[in-house]
Amino acid sequence: VIIRMEAKLLSPSRPSGKMLPGDTYHVSGQNPKIGSSIEGTQHTQIQRGCLADHPILMMTSRPWRSQKLESSSDAILDIVPVGQHEDAVMLKIVCEDPTSPPIVKLLVDLRLELLLTLCGGEPRNVDFAVKCLPTGGDGRFGIIFVPISQLAYSKEDGHYTNPLTGCRSVDESELPVCKIDFGTVSGIFLVDCDSVSWSASMRNGEKSVRGAYNFSRLPGARKAMEAFMKSKGYFDGA
Repeated sequence: VIIRMEAKLLSPSRPSGKMLPGDTYHVSGQNPKIGSSIEGTQHTQIQRGCLADHPILMMTSRPWRSQKLESSSDAILDIVPVGQHEDAVMLKIVCEDPTSPPIVKLLVDLRLELLLTLCGGEPRNVDFAVKCLPTGGDGRFGIIFVPISQLAYSKEDGHYTNPLTGCRSVDESELPVCKIDFGTVSGIFLVDCDSVSWSASMRNGEKSVRGAYNFSRLPGARKAMEAFMKSKGYFDGA
């Protein structure tokens, strides 16, 4: 709720053509635990920008307008594949008011559903990357919701493991970044400019971002989200 409220309050509620001098779009989001330096009290992150600034977030698949949300927020929903694996996906919601109660209820209920059904017996195996940002042109907002596995980090060798897939970053030599966090979810990540990771990133940044979605994927996420949308009446068969 705080993420969506911050994005709404910090950004002008008008189309880009009607912005006043000094008006600036802002993005609000939160790191998953693995991407946070203060795990126990995860805070929100804020940056300037909008949906149109990030090609990865502009992707679409089969967007639909849910009648269940139409009266309050006129929302368009889309489960967008990002990586090559079917579960490397993001849920994108474009709406007029990201703080409307029906939108909040959808995301809270979906989060609980995924925690209970896909955690493999341990809820801490599941986490989420969430962002809210203006679309940048029509006065609407985009909400990005990415279900991911909570990666395990080894301080001994500096590598990550996805506990639900068994994938290890040490086996992904061409993957500059493997974790999804506030930056990576929209295509922003940091690497050492003298490293192999830098060379790989410069050769194909898009492949690097898609690779991070693949590595951090939550097995079963896509089918679980689709089933949730249908069972709760958010999917109208569009």
